[in-house]
Amino acid sequence: MVKVKPLDQIKANYTSGASVAPARYKASVKTANWHDPAASDEAQRLYVEQITNPANQARRQRKIAAVANSTWQTQADVVGGSRIGPGMTGAVEKQATGFSPYRTVIEGVTLLPKTTDPSTNVDNRVKPIAIALHQKKMEG
Repeated sequence: MVKVKPLDQIKANYTSGASVAPARYKASVKTANWHDPAASDEAQRLYVEQITNPANQARRQRKIAAVANSTWQTQADVVGGSRIGPGMTGAVEKQATGFSPYRTVIEGVTLLPKTTDPSTNVDNRVKPIAIALHQKKMEG
């Protein structure tokens, strides 16, 4: 029989570890290299192999079904709500840099004048922007 610590001790160790986790996490991130292995041909081959495996596709659906939407909402509210503001503030330059090429595409679209027909307005004013943005996205 495998000896495992009692659950209350595991919970206490987990709780006490939370105070040192941020510093350990930051130190580990500085030395980690996820990019090179993830970008490799072998990683891509494994990804394609696993994503097309019907058993894995079924597992995904089972795992999603096991989480209630209310659980996700609570976590998103409690955890995400406190993190989103600082995360966005810290990513202002990244967002601007990432959006800039799409902004340029939108500015370059010539729109026909508005009409009184909503369907015509969608065809003449929404679709050209959507098509231009899609083409930009497909460029890479």
